[in-house]
Amino acid sequence: MASPTSLGLSVPQGLRDKVEYAANLEGKSLALFVADALESAADRIIEHGQTITLSDRDRDRFLELLDNPPGPNGALVAAARRYGEAQGLG
Repeated sequence: MASPTSLGLSVPQGLRDKVEYAANLEGKSLALFVADALESAADRIIEHGQTITLSDRDRDRFLELLDNPPGPNGALVAAARRYGEAQGLG
């Protein structure tokens, strides 16, 4: 387990009172309540930031391309040929 570190944070008194009240309702210390809330918020934001949501049309197009990928275009064929020549494969 990582060792605890301090996170300096100043909040308005009204917010502190509200958070302390919520922590008491949960039966947690203020520090544990705040740490849990911060971790939960961070997890939610990170998950949202790493998720791509596609429209139905885009999803259908993506799946179609997975099922039926297009053939290589001219630039890719030329690059593969040059690579093969540079590697002594052709």
